[in-house]
Amino acid sequence: MREAIGTVFFTVSGNLWIALATPPLAIVTLIAALFGGNRAALAVGRFWTSLWLFFAGTRLRVQVAPSVDPGSTCVYMVNHLSMLDIPVLLTSLPSPAVFLAKKSLFGIPVFGWALRAAGIVGVDRKNRSEARSTFAKAIRRMSEGLSLLVFPEGTRSPDGRLRAFKRGGFLLAIKSGRAIVPVGLKGTDRLNPKGSLLYRPGPVEVRYGEPIEVAAYGVKGLEDLVATVRGRIADLAGAELVAERSDDAAGA
Repeated sequence: MREAIGTVFFTVSGNLWIALATPPLAIVTLIAALFGGNRAALAVGRFWTSLWLFFAGTRLRVQVAPSVDPGSTCVYMVNHLSMLDIPVLLTSLPSPAVFLAKKSLFGIPVFGWALRAAGIVGVDRKNRSEARSTFAKAIRRMSEGLSLLVFPEGTRSPDGRLRAFKRGGFLLAIKSGRAIVPVGLKGTDRLNPKGSLLYRPGPVEVRYGEPIEVAAYGVKGLEDLVATVRGRIADLAGAELVAERSDDAAGA
């Protein structure tokens, strides 16, 4: 009974926060970007997501490997379970990071402008001809000192198991020479199931693993790199691997 009451309470408060706070904070993000650039805009986003988690009843348990340098630029790769993954990660990331988002989101008035102001990279999954432009934008963000957040599965897992990885994020890491930091998420799918607006109160575990240097792999060792990172993420998340064939699309 207590759990049911908590779910109702945090579902209402979490969704109210998103509905009521997003427009004004999007405007604040635009103003912050105007005076402080992408980093200032991302700081506003971190404030927004931390309160989103608070009103959704989500408690973070974060572990960061000692070798993860908050001052370095890297590519964070993480399993994808829920809509809660983005606020959980943006709140807990050791360094400022941008991510790949559906290009359609950028068409939403004010909110889409805020995404652009924060340096978020738009991707059109249906238009592969734009892949080169997307890569160039992501590389540029990293050259500006911002890390990149990638969901290599490309979409949320329907059952918590780790699906096949798309290669786009790995090619970005190799081309930029940035280390890959594997990240394991656990619990977001229980608190906010895929396709649901419910928010159940409870803990979420986020584990940032040891960075993996890509120089030792290169393009020729791409498949070995994918397998290594996938195995590390599975271990960090406590997730079962699903044997599937990967493709060449960029993970978002």
